Amino acid sequence: MDFPSTELERITPPKAFDYVVVLENEEQVVELQPDFYQWLQLDLRGVVVTAPRQNVDFVNRSFFSIILTHQV
Repeated sequence: MDFPSTELERITPPKAFDYVVVLENEEQVVELQPDFYQWLQLDLRGVVVTAPRQNVDFVNRSFFSIILTHQV
């Protein structure tokens, strides 16, 4: 096989959009009571909170206070 040779190019990864918080279990995600006023001070778009769940892969809640969506 004669594949063309290409040089690797260093790139800068894009900045993240959201924080991702991984908790230990579903109950912690369900019981979470975020302080939306404090979360407005964050420098990213929102916060996604997730945890493993029985019978399915995971459970999550997404909060985007900066765009006035407190939960998706």
